[in-house]
Amino acid sequence: MYPTDICHKIPPDHLKLWWKEGVGEHGNHIEAGHELRSTVQFEKINLLGAMPFFEKFDVIFCRNVLFYFKEEDQIKVQEKLLKQLKNGGYLVLGNSDKLLITDGLEDVGITVYKKK
Repeated sequence: MYPTDICHKIPPDHLKLWWKEGVGEHGNHIEAGHELRSTVQFEKINLLGAMPFFEKFDVIFCRNVLFYFKEEDQIKVQEKLLKQLKNGGYLVLGNSDKLLITDGLEDVGITVYKKK
């Protein structure tokens, strides 16, 4: 669930195609629609170990995880994640996480960064 005030940052055709409005108490939020969720790959990985992926990703979500690590390990993990991210791809961190590597990234929203 994401607040609807971020909608202006999502292209209207993507918003209509991939997202749906929340209902009830979540009426002021949007959430990923079924079609978008079905294209997502979820994996459990050891962030300090070798990355088990050969391909690069359009979006990486690493929300509210990094703050559990020492700062030096946070930097290592962020470097690994950025290597797995396509140019123009997005890294989404949690509100509790701090971006320690800013080189090559553009801040495009609260905890959302775009790789240049």
